[in-house]
Amino acid sequence: MNPVEVGLLLALGVFAGAYGTIIGAGGGFILVPVLAWVPAYASLSAEAITGVSLVAVVCNAVSAVVAYARQRRIDVAVALTLGVFAVPGSVLGRTAVTRIDRHVFEALFGAVLVTIAVYLVLRKPPKHKPAGITPPPFGVVRRHYRVNGHTETVDVDLRVGAVASFLIGFLASLFGVGGGLMMTPTMVALMSIPAAIATATSQLYLLTTSGVSVVTDVLNGGSSPLDYLGMALPLAAGVIMGAQTGAWLSRRMSAVGVVRLLAAALGLVGVRLIWAGFGG
Repeated sequence: MNPVEVGLLLALGVFAGAYGTIIGAGGGFILVPVLAWVPAYASLSAEAITGVSLVAVVCNAVSAVVAYARQRRIDVAVALTLGVFAVPGSVLGRTAVTRIDRHVFEALFGAVLVTIAVYLVLRKPPKHKPAGITPPPFGVVRRHYRVNGHTETVDVDLRVGAVASFLIGFLASLFGVGGGLMMTPTMVALMSIPAAIATATSQLYLLTTSGVSVVTDVLNGGSSPLDYLGMALPLAAGVIMGAQTGAWLSRRMSAVGVVRLLAAALGLVGVRLIWAGFGG
């Protein structure tokens, strides 16, 4: 691999890491389509490309978690709880990637992501609803979040999060995009978690699911990210630097701005999957 190629992969990693960290997702939604479209990597299997992407996503998540932990924006308990439910889904997703005809599935999944993106753009900003006075029911936890200088108290429904987490773990591992891309809007729209906390918490969740996916690749044998370290290492270095930049930028963005970037990412991924599903 020549120095120019290494430099381009490094730059791609920085951009993907910064964008992914701002919206609480790994950079896989950028890395997978770009690597698939570059002629030099066109001969690689989908398994190989998504595997390399997941290595970068793990590195991105580690760097982002460190940055967001310094900002005290991660709800560790919620992230780890959801991560536990995502693990079996992640294992199934990486196992299924070599055994499933994905064309119809890709098109349907892409349509769902585009629909979510449109919803995020068109929905009205949710009004803050204070938590009730009575203790929350089983499976719902009351959390106190410090956001933009004031405290928000919300009831977080872990029951909804657990079901969503299993499905997201499967889909994210199958397509190599990282679960944060779908978990962030789930936290915001269905679990009442403020966007600033959701994007940071999603990174710790993402570290769990993507790490399991990479280990599953290695244990399954066959093509694994270890076979493509020449690609994976420059991308990993880039996303580590990009994640620090993204965490810094996210503190200077409004919740509306973060949601719009998230919607744009979902829309782009959805269109790509629809295109791939129809043989594009």
